[in-house]
Amino acid sequence: SLVSAVPSAFAQVVAQGLAGVTADTVVLAGEALSARAVREIRVALPGSRIANIYGPTEATVYATAWYSDAQGGVDAHRAPPIGQPIANVQVYVLDGRFRPVPAGVPGELFIAGTGVARGYLGRPGLTAERFLACPFGNPGERMYRTGDVVRWSLDGQVEYLGRADEQVKVRGFRIEPGEVEAVLAAHADVAQVAVIAREDQPGVKRLVAYVVAAGGLDVAGLRAEAAAVLPEYMVPAAVVVLDRLPLTPNGKLDRRALPMPRFDGTGSWGSAGAGQVEPRTEAEATLAGIWAEVLGVERVGVEDNFFELGGDSILSLQVVSRARQAGLGLMPRDVFTHPTIAALAATADGPDGMAVPVPAEQGPVTGEVPLTPIQHWLFDTATQPQHVDQSMTVELAEDVDADALRIALAGLVGHHDALRMRFELVDGGWRQQNAPIEPVEVLRVHDLSDQDAAGQQASMTRMAAEVHAGFELNRGPLLNAVLFELGAGRRPALLVAVHHLVVDGVSWRILLEDLDTAYRQAISGQPVRLGSKTTSFRDWA
Repeated sequence: SLVSAVPSAFAQVVAQGLAGVTADTVVLAGEALSARAVREIRVALPGSRIANIYGPTEATVYATAWYSDAQGGVDAHRAPPIGQPIANVQVYVLDGRFRPVPAGVPGELFIAGTGVARGYLGRPGLTAERFLACPFGNPGERMYRTGDVVRWSLDGQVEYLGRADEQVKVRGFRIEPGEVEAVLAAHADVAQVAVIAREDQPGVKRLVAYVVAAGGLDVAGLRAEAAAVLPEYMVPAAVVVLDRLPLTPNGKLDRRALPMPRFDGTGSWGSAGAGQVEPRTEAEATLAGIWAEVLGVERVGVEDNFFELGGDSILSLQVVSRARQAGLGLMPRDVFTHPTIAALAATADGPDGMAVPVPAEQGPVTGEVPLTPIQHWLFDTATQPQHVDQSMTVELAEDVDADALRIALAGLVGHHDALRMRFELVDGGWRQQNAPIEPVEVLRVHDLSDQDAAGQQASMTRMAAEVHAGFELNRGPLLNAVLFELGAGRRPALLVAVHHLVVDGVSWRILLEDLDTAYRQAISGQPVRLGSKTTSFRDWA
C-alpha cells in the first residue's frame, strides 16, 4: 500500500519496470523532486497518491508535506512544491535581515516548533550559528536556519529552489541554480539537468546547464524557452548535452566531473568549428581572432552570435577595446545591434573596405559634466553619499618603491577624468565638475614593521576605516591609497579606495592595469603616459 523512497533511487526502480507492483501512496523525500519524476510515477503507478516530504534532521526529519491530490492534481511541467508545515511546525521564509519576504520572492527557510532539536552535541559555535532566537514565537523559542532557498507560491505552498551555499554570482547578479534547473527540467525532452557557474577563463564566469535528453532535444529551442521565462542573466550561456550526469559514489551529482564546455554557434556541446563560415575579409578575420580570445573558444564563424557563444555586456567592452586597438572604429552599442562578425565587420569597415580609423585622442575634461543615471540614483537613495565607496587591498612585491608608487598614483588620477570629479549640492540638486590636472597627493605610507601580526592587522583595520571616512565630495580627491610596510619577510600591502560615484566593478580591472603600467614607467624614470582615450568623458556621460 505504501512506497517510501528517495526520488533518485525510486527513479532507477521505475526505469527498470514495476511489473506487479501497486501502491496507494508514494512518499518521496530526501532530495528535490522533479516534475519528470512525478510524470513517470503517474504512468508507472496510475491512481497513486504522491507525497513530497521535506525536512532536515535538525527538525526531526519531517517538517512540510505536499500531496498530489491536495490541489486536485499536479502541474505536469513544474516541480512540485514541498508543501505546507505539518502539525506543530512553523516555517518562515526570511531575507538577509530576518524579515518575511512576500510570495514569489526567494528567501531562506527557517523552521520552528516542537520538532526543532536542541543543537549539535559538543558544538556550541555551530549551534549558535544555526539555531537562532525566533522573533515570531514565544519568549525563549528558537528556529533552525536550514540554508535552503525557497519561496511562497500564491496559493500558500512552499517551493524549493536550492541551497543558499550553492548560490552563485554571475556578472554581479545573484542566481539560484535550482531556479534555472526547474525551468529547464520542465521541458518535455529534458530528463535530468544540473546548472553551475564556471570560470574556465580567468575573470569570465558563465552559467552552464548540463542536460540528459529524454528525446530529440533542440538545444536552441530549449534556450529560447528559458529566455521567455527567465531574465537574460539567468539564461545559461551554454547547454551541454550528456549521456548521463556524473555521480559520486553515494549517488549525488559530482560537480567537479562536469566537463568544460566547448562553445559552438548554438551555445551547445559539440565539435568546435563545425559548420562555421570562415572569415572573408581582413576585418572579419581580425574580429574572429578577438572574439575567440575574449570568449575563450577555439574558432568563431562569421555568422555566430556573440551572446549565444557566451558573450555578455562586460565582454562586449573588451571586444570593442581590442577592436579599436586593431584599428576598427566600433562603439559598445554596435555589438548589441550587430551581434555577428559579418554584421559587425560591415559596420567597422568604410565604404572602400578599409577599416574606419579610430577616433583621435581626447584631451582631459574640465568643467561641469552632466550626472549619469546611476549617479542620480545614488544621490537619491544614499543617506550619506560621501561614505559609499569601494576598495581593494593588493599584495605588492617586497622591493616596491614608495616614491615611484606615489608618482604612478598621481598619474592615474591625472589620466582618468572620473578620478578628478568634484560634487556640490546646489539649490537642492547635485552637480559634478572635473577639476583640472594638478599635482595631487593620494598615497600615505605607514611602517608597521615594529608590530606583531595581530598588531599589524589591527592597525591596518583602523587606518582603512579612516580612509573610507575621508572622502570629501566637494574637494576630492576621490581616490585614496595607503601603503602598509610590514617588515622583512612580509610583502607590503596597498589599500586603494575609490568613491563609488566614479568607479564600479568593471573599472577596477582598468585601474589596476593602468596603475601597474604607470608604476613600471615611474620606476624606470619615464614620465607616466597611459593609453590614449578615444571617448570624451563628457560625451560618455
